[in-house]
Parts: sequence; C-alpha cells; structure tokens
Amino acid sequence: MSTGVAALPGGRALAWREYGDPAGRPLVYHHGGMSCALDAACLHGPAGERGVRVLAVDRPGIGGSSRHRRYGVRDLAVDVGDLADHLDLDGVAVCGWSAGGPHALACAAVLGDRVSAVATVGGPAPSDSGHLGLAVDRFLYPVSRRAPALAALAVRVTSLAPAGLKEAQTRRAVGCPADRAVLDDLAPGTLAGWLAGAQAQGPYGVLDDYAATGADWGPMLAAITVPVHVVHGTEDRLVPVRHARRLTAAIDTAELHLPDGEGHFLLHTRGAEVLALLGL
Repeated sequence: MSTGVAALPGGRALAWREYGDPAGRPLVYHHGGMSCALDAACLHGPAGERGVRVLAVDRPGIGGSSRHRRYGVRDLAVDVGDLADHLDLDGVAVCGWSAGGPHALACAAVLGDRVSAVATVGGPAPSDSGHLGLAVDRFLYPVSRRAPALAALAVRVTSLAPAGLKEAQTRRAVGCPADRAVLDDLAPGTLAGWLAGAQAQGPYGVLDDYAATGADWGPMLAAITVPVHVVHGTEDRLVPVRHARRLTAAIDTAELHLPDGEGHFLLHTRGAEVLALLGL
C-alpha cells in the first residue's frame, strides 16, 4: 500500500491510499460512512490479481483530506476529476461501498464519459435514512444537517468508546452469518482503525460526510449514462435491500445484483466479482 496527496484548485488537499497493482487499470474507491480509505484494504488481493490500481480517497475532513464545509456529493466528484488530472488518468472506473455509494454515483453524473462504469456495494438510496440498521446512522443523517453541534458531541462520545465495545455493537447490528464471518476474519482493532481515520481531524469531517450523503441527491441520478452495477447482499441489515431496488429503478443504466445470503460486508467476499462487473 502507498499513499498520496493531491493539491486541489483552491488550496485544499485530497489524500488517497493505493491498493492492488500500481501499474494497473485505475479504480477510484469511495469508503463507507464513519470510516476512511483504510476500508479499501479488502480489495488489495483481488485487485493485484486482476491488474487493478485502487485509488481509495479520503473524503473532505477525513484522514489526510482537507475539510470542505457544506460540500455535496457532486463537489467530491469534481475533486475526483481533479485527482484524475493530477495522475494523468484518461478515465476511471468507480466503486463506492456503503455511504460511498452516493459519491460513486455522483462521479458518473458529473464526470460523464471519463467514468467507464460504476458499482455501488451495499449503498443507500437517497433520503431514506430512516430505514438503516445502525442507530447512529438513523440519528446522524438528519441531526448532522439540523443540529451539527449536537451531532458533533455524539461523534466525540462514539470516539471515546472502547474498541471492543464498538466492534461488539457492529456485530450485533449486522445480524447475518456472512457478515459475522467477515468480522471474525478482520484483525483486532480494524474497525476502530477505520473510525480513527474518520476522526483524525476531529468530528466535523464525519458530520460533513453525513450531511452530504443524507441530502436529497436523487435528482442527479437522471444524468447518469454510464453502466451502473448495484450490488447488494440479500441479508444486509445495515442498509436493507430495499435501497438497492430503489436505486436500480431510479437509474436508467443500472443493473441489480443480489448475491444470496451476503450481508453488508460482501466486498470482502465478492471483491473479485465486483471488479469483474466493472470490466476490470
């Protein structure tokens, strides 16, 4: 794994981590919520085997990326275009896991034919935060926009919880055997490491992220013309499968894939299949 930081127009910085084959075909990856680019590590093996260069970006205010107050998902897509320019990439495929899904779709809507294909994996549908499995998600999506000070306090309290407690809470929420098996295989402290990266600059990058993802970004879906693969486990309890069906219905170029028995962490078990769907 290597890391990089690109200077964006206006002076902000966009940080990323690379996995897979450094000389391979580029895939821009958008991490999950309350997380950071570290959660792309599950793709390192499959990407290396398939000759794919994974560029996992930290969203604004997360990891090493500068904060961008009140940004929207389309703003981050512009940043991805600037990153492609910085790295002299003619085109990219894009993948978003969980809360990274809306950001991946924004890349397709904003960057057009610079994006070859998009995959959302366990991604939410727009404005449907009331139907999410984690209580913290149901709380922070609306509160991050309406009462950011209260939301910041909640994020700080979350950061103070012992790593074991946070992992136990996630384990209870996922529910399905496939997700429990993935969590069993993760090195101790992995989930806590993702959260630490998310809050490396304090709570406000996380809150900006929730506000951007929880906004009504549905209207942009009509602008998507590139192939979109909506991949969602049938047993996902954190982002129920109804989200995938709504997304697919809203995007003319979308194809729905429902791996039976898989949960929210299916990228850990089906990563090579997702890369294949993207033509990589």
